[in-house]
Amino acid sequence: MFKSGVLLACDEVLDDLLQKKVPFVLYRLPDSKEPRLILQHDNDVKSITDFKDLSLESGFLMAPFAISSKNPMIVIRDDETFIGDNEIVAYLLKRHLSVDTKNIKTKEGQLCFKERVEDNNIIFKRYEDVFNKFNRALKDRLFDKLVLSRCERYAYAPFGLFSSFLKACDLYPNMTVSVVNSEATGTWFGATPEILLKGKGRDFRTMSLAGTMNLDSYRQYLREKLESASLVLHEDIQSAIPTLSEWSAKDVEEQGYVTSYIEEVLSRYSDNIEKSGPKSTLAGPVCHLKTDFKFSIENQQNLGEIIGALHPTPAVCGLPKLEAYKFIQENEGYDRAYYAGMLGPLNMDGHSALYVNLRCMKLCYDECCANKTIASCYIGGGILRQSDLNAEFKEGSNKVATILSAVDDQRYLEELKRS
Repeated sequence: MFKSGVLLACDEVLDDLLQKKVPFVLYRLPDSKEPRLILQHDNDVKSITDFKDLSLESGFLMAPFAISSKNPMIVIRDDETFIGDNEIVAYLLKRHLSVDTKNIKTKEGQLCFKERVEDNNIIFKRYEDVFNKFNRALKDRLFDKLVLSRCERYAYAPFGLFSSFLKACDLYPNMTVSVVNSEATGTWFGATPEILLKGKGRDFRTMSLAGTMNLDSYRQYLREKLESASLVLHEDIQSAIPTLSEWSAKDVEEQGYVTSYIEEVLSRYSDNIEKSGPKSTLAGPVCHLKTDFKFSIENQQNLGEIIGALHPTPAVCGLPKLEAYKFIQENEGYDRAYYAGMLGPLNMDGHSALYVNLRCMKLCYDECCANKTIASCYIGGGILRQSDLNAEFKEGSNKVATILSAVDDQRYLEELKRS
């Protein structure tokens, strides 16, 4: 682990890059122990309007839930690439020599670690109003499933972005961890478990991911079950995950909807599809039901078209997909922006690894909050006819803990000791 002074310097360089609107991506894929930092030399990132054109593009893709002039689909070029912790830190420390730290906004303002910008009761009331609207549409049989999301905002001072990235990589080895920055998209930090499309050449894979269970609650249930039967507690309980039979009917049904849709989409482009699952898969403090797909495509020029057909998946949208997609934009009450969009390397060194942008936050500065960093955290979950308001709201709170837990508080604790 790097010393706190090194981390502070790296945090300041990233703050400087943000304020200068330099397009860059810091990311670590789940099958790699080495993070990558890519930078584009100019600020003019390429905007893509047609998914079919993605087959010919190369770089890091950042796409919104719904493409618009406000939220374009963009590709950041890898004009410079640094691989591995040591190489990335060496570059950031070299760049730190030219950074004017007096202008770093995160060093200004009153010291705090985290505070809510909005009261939780207000957030719940707003969520309840939209939930009822979604629930009525489901009970009227207009949809089989809808995905309802919300945004919670927190103020941080200081916010160590590089430190938080390293912490997220350590906490979530099976997720894609990323920091994406450009003038067109703003700054996004997240850790997502869901593959949209991954592979090279003709061979690709994807997944359906739906249903959520809090691991602490599940393991506590196991402890109580053993204690009530006067059985000895086993050490393995601390790492236990639910079997398929332990999932609720609602979660199994939701997972089945998503799986059926993805299978139907893939069948348009491939005659060679392998499916395995569903099974439980870890995602930080929660787990999900997952079904894996492997498939091959005859024509690689169809890659962009397949991406467009999969995005957005029913896991973040609903069914029927196009009708649910329109209903969400008209009734959810806010702009998802790049939440539930997709991100990842596209045709870089012959590989593509695109992930659904979940467990994420958008970072910005707000002069009204004494130059603190405002983290807008996005949370979503599938709603079926039998869904319960309070259970769904709690599930969202469990999910947001994934990204909030990754925000590093070491600098805050050290400054408290000195104050």
